[in-house]
Amino acid sequence: MNSPTDRLSLPQRALLNAIAAFYRKHGYGPSFRDLQDLCGMSTTSLVAYHLRKLRKLLYITFDDGRARTIRLTSKAALRGK
Repeated sequence: MNSPTDRLSLPQRALLNAIAAFYRKHGYGPSFRDLQDLCGMSTTSLVAYHLRKLRKLLYITFDDGRARTIRLTSKAALRGK
């Protein structure tokens, strides 16, 4: 049986892991540029595309136009278990 996590692409899984690791290390959310560097993505536009998908799937939340507001949801926390 396929779980909802199976719908995530490799870049989306990498972003979720990077967000969690960054938050554990720094105590606040990463910027799009941080995630670009951590995940080896070519542009911040690509990061934004995948983050919008993750937000639509309810794995993350963030405030449009505000820096470092990316947060994992309880759905993302359950995914890690």
